Amino acid sequence: MREGLPFPFATQEAPSRRVEGEGLAAMWEQRKAMKRAQLKAVPAPHKAWAFPSTPR
Repeated sequence: MREGLPFPFATQEAPSRRVEGEGLAAMWEQRKAMKRAQLKAVPAPHKAWAFPSTPR
């Protein structure tokens, strides 16, 4: 936090399962396995973007 102003960080936990395969059906299944993103005031990992912490 710079100058005491809160800054929202987008975080996301790892998917609940790993989906193998190619094509639209596999992409859809991988998307459904992803957890919801959350906005927090402190940095945390964002698994979909593969960054340790991501400001939004």
